[in-house]
Amino acid sequence: MFLSILGRYPSSEEKSKAQSGMRVRDKSISDEAAEAKGIGSVVWALVNTREFLFIQ
Repeated sequence: MFLSILGRYPSSEEKSKAQSGMRVRDKSISDEAAEAKGIGSVVWALVNTREFLFIQ
């Protein structure tokens, strides 16, 4: 995701934060939907960074 959106690899801190952000667990939805929600949250966060806005 970092490479696709920001054009670079994540730092170790960014990597750990993204991994914890993708561990969203919602008992009211399936595991696949929870995984998609977690990935969507990380993508949303990356697209809304100043770095992405500068690239665009």
